[in-house]
Amino acid sequence: MSIGPLRRIVSPKVVRASVVSVGVAVIAFTTFAVAGLVGARTGHATLIWVLAALGVAVVVPLLAGPLERIGERVAYGRRGNPYATLDAFVRRTAETLPTEDVLPQLARTAAVATRSTRGEVRLWLADGAEWVQTWPPRATDATDEMSVPLRHGGEDLGTLEVARAGRGSDPIDGAVLDRLAGPAGLALSNVRLTLDLTHRVETTTRLVEALRISRGRLVTARADQAERFARQVHREVLDRISTADAALAALGTTTTQMPPRAAETASGDSTGVDPTGADSTPADSARADSAWAVLGTARDEIAVALESLREISHGIYPPVLHQRGLRAALEWRRDHAGVPWRIVVEPDGDWRVEAEVEAAAYFACVDLLSPAPSAADLVVTWSAPGALVMRIAGLPDASEEHTRLVRDRAEALGGSLEVDDGTASATIRLPARMIGG
Repeated sequence: MSIGPLRRIVSPKVVRASVVSVGVAVIAFTTFAVAGLVGARTGHATLIWVLAALGVAVVVPLLAGPLERIGERVAYGRRGNPYATLDAFVRRTAETLPTEDVLPQLARTAAVATRSTRGEVRLWLADGAEWVQTWPPRATDATDEMSVPLRHGGEDLGTLEVARAGRGSDPIDGAVLDRLAGPAGLALSNVRLTLDLTHRVETTTRLVEALRISRGRLVTARADQAERFARQVHREVLDRISTADAALAALGTTTTQMPPRAAETASGDSTGVDPTGADSTPADSARADSAWAVLGTARDEIAVALESLREISHGIYPPVLHQRGLRAALEWRRDHAGVPWRIVVEPDGDWRVEAEVEAAAYFACVDLLSPAPSAADLVVTWSAPGALVMRIAGLPDASEEHTRLVRDRAEALGGSLEVDDGTASATIRLPARMIGG
């Protein structure tokens, strides 16, 4: 006869206790019955009864284990004691069960221990995401469900849910689920900590890789700038100096015997004799004028080359930036380029920040505004406790490469660049320390 219907009506705990009690009663009844028969035949009934009582007192504790296992088998069926299942799960978790296996094993353990058709574990991750594991993976919907919250250290970590399909199945033992919630909370806490650390390591690795790529772009940009600088110097300075040098070389040694210019001979006497006493012919005057014209051309080329070199050097690092700071450098750039920039510095005053930050801020603003110089509003703000913020309105169109270079320059100092194409504005933030004002 099957006792399955009995388990559906009576609690498994009652069935187990009843089986153990019946076993103890059978052992005691059998012992005392034998003792009564022996005592009646021997005439020492009292002594036999005392010995029988001592025997029961010794034998029953020895047989308690086997009786409880029999009771568990009768109460829980072939799946056995749920508490043994819980203990096995705790041992496996303590033996460093892989992180990715903890939730599936926990769902399976909950389902087996409560004799349910489905077990489900939900873990709430630190970033707000949710990790859900169900056992078996393709479990069907159930009509009888029970869930318990999983906590550790006073912090909610997730939920543990079991469910059964069918209306005639055994009721879910909530005590088993509550007992499992303790070690499950600890296991989930370890899983979330491990996942959080893994996520942080991955994030840090991505940041390091992005920083490495950014620094690589900066190195490449600096090399490109150096190459452009070399080409600009060659085009605007060296070529003009070469022209002047060629003009001077063309004169040769004749410049040492060069007669005075026609203008100078005209200022002398009317006889056409120069002040030194040498005769001046029309041919000599022509040669003199030509030579002086060459010298004038050379002088002009050298003057233009020097001016170009001065302009290039200011573009590399304007002296006013070092001497008077960011505000003066931006105003100098505005006036020199002839563009209508409105520059506002808050708070007003002669405060300064570190030279490296000033240089990065200056070139970031100039680079963003240089592609198509136009009217723009530039607000430079010192934001306590330690940030230099530059807001640019009226931003001209710039290439992605150009913007990325400015962003790399800002990020190299731990700052950031935010560009809003919709409003044609940009915000540059750089960590800084005020050193004056």
